[in-house]
Amino acid sequence: NAKPFQAKVYAYQSQIDEQSRSLKVRAMLPNPDGTLIPGSFADLSILLERIDHAGQANLINVEVGIRTEDMIQILQGVSVGDTIATTGLLALKDKASVSVKKVINVP
Repeated sequence: NAKPFQAKVYAYQSQIDEQSRSLKVRAMLPNPDGTLIPGSFADLSILLERIDHAGQANLINVEVGIRTEDMIQILQGVSVGDTIATTGLLALKDKASVSVKKVINVP
């Protein structure tokens, strides 16, 4: 049985590996008893950062669905028209002031 853990992701690959259909993620979490082994695989629920119209980044919970080699389906947590940060994520913090330089509308 899988035991849930909560961690803070601080880095991830920009692309999903086509052969393994996986994404490498680095996260920090307490592991005092050594249960978690570096380099292991895990199923994740991801918390993304949303930028509101007031120029502020906000952390949000999302539910992940189907994954392909270049896309991840988001089932819940974002809405049509939301602006999602895709670059500079390592420096982005909840409630941080941001300025949107470029918006790409994907159909």
